[in-house]
Formats: sequence, C-alpha cells, structure tokens
Amino acid sequence: MAIIMTPRYEDVAHRAVAWLVERPRPDDLACHYKSPAVLGLAGHPREARAVLEEIVARFGTADGDFATAEGAKSRNAIFDEIGPTRSAGTKPDVLSTAHLGLVALQLGDLGTARSAGLWLSRFLAAGPERGREFLLRANGTGPLEVLSTGAPDQPYFMIGYPIAFLAKLHDATGSADVLAAAEGFADYALRCGENLRSCQSSHKVAWGTVLLARATGAQCHVELATDIAEHLLGVQAVDGSWSPDAPDCTTFDDPADIAHRLLEITAELPPPSG
Repeated sequence: MAIIMTPRYEDVAHRAVAWLVERPRPDDLACHYKSPAVLGLAGHPREARAVLEEIVARFGTADGDFATAEGAKSRNAIFDEIGPTRSAGTKPDVLSTAHLGLVALQLGDLGTARSAGLWLSRFLAAGPERGREFLLRANGTGPLEVLSTGAPDQPYFMIGYPIAFLAKLHDATGSADVLAAAEGFADYALRCGENLRSCQSSHKVAWGTVLLARATGAQCHVELATDIAEHLLGVQAVDGSWSPDAPDCTTFDDPADIAHRLLEITAELPPPSG
C-alpha cells in the first residue's frame, strides 16, 4: 500500500486547533460539542476540560440533558434532523448506528459493537441504493436520510463514519463480513465522483478509507482519502478556520471536525521512509 506521508496534515490540524483555542464561542451548543475531543487529541487537555465545564454550565438541563434553549439542541434547524432514536418507531440511520457501535468498541463492549456492525451489514445487503439515491435511513426522505449520487455537496460524512467503524470492528474481530460491509460503503463513495473528493463534508470518508486501506491495501482507498485531505488543506482559511462566512455552528464545527479527522489520518499513515 503506497501512501504519501505528509506532515502538512498535522500542521494544518494544529492551525485549526489554535483557532478554536483563541475564539470565544457563541451561545449555541453546536459551537462547543466537538471541540473537547480534538483539543484533547491535539495536546490541549486543560482547554478541553474548560470547554466541557463551559458546556455543563451554559447548556446543562435539570434532567441531565444539554440544550441551547428549551426543546432545541441548536439554533440551526438542521440539528432537528439528527436524533434517530428519540421517538418510538423511528428508523435507525447508518451514522448513529456506526457512532454508537464505535463507542461500544472503545468501551470494550464487543457484543454491542458486533450488533451494530451486523445491522450495517444487513442494511447494506438490503439494498440502500434506490435509483440515483443512497439511503442513510430505511425509507428515508430527509436531508440527512438520503444521498443523491452525483449531486453537489451531499452529507458524505454520513457514509464515512460507517466505513471507519466497520474498519475498526474488522481490526478487532477479523470478520470477513464486517470488512465486506466497509468495502460496500466505500464502493459507493468511489462512485460519487469528483464532488465527493472536493467537498468539506467528506472528511470522515477520508478517515474511513485510510482505516480501510490498512486492511485491504487497495490503492483506490488511499487515493480517495488523499484527494479529500489535499482538498481540505487547500481550502483552509488564512486564520486556520474553514467556512468563516458560514453560520456560527458551521464555522466552529468545521475546524473541530476536520482537524480531528486530519490528526487521525496522520496517525494511521506509516512513518516516512529513510
């Protein structure tokens, strides 16, 4: 597996982290919740703790939940689309299942992680492609429930997370079925064309396909991850952020999420030769 090692990924990530450390965050939970993880990963444990304490103080509710305002996680309505299991009868989606599976895997709950992997495998086998659409939730119709193949600026992170989780689950179990499911999600990503490679929401696809490349050795996975990462480097703002003119939740979400994935990608790459 040939991967071009570049310390630029790490350098760019740390520029974004510096931006996060320096900026006061608006009164919206969506501007806070991803920062602690990347701050800790980047070597800023005190800052990570401070953000966690701020989240509890500003957004903690009496019943133990967190919200920007009563009944609202964020001032951005897109967050109303996220919450796949809050009401009875709601169908699970691929990102939430993968995320909870990864949490279980990290906590050593291999049984729950396997169950999440099995659901993703069965979902993929059931045929989530529907014409030029790829379902992210059974019978989905909403903006975070369907990917439109070939359309610009799709929520590609929704398929990146299952690739990453399934690749990690394969590392833990050696299951051929799990690896096949990871490759199935990655195969769809490869069919999405140039737009996926030049979209900011593809950062988790790059993370997932780097992890998958370790197991498969497939150069197509390496090339996809590299193309996405190089695009992200090219569109970072001078101050270290991404999307500086977007709504607050996006302006703070992008540096935290993209920097996190770039650091993880760097950690998965082999050391430079020589």
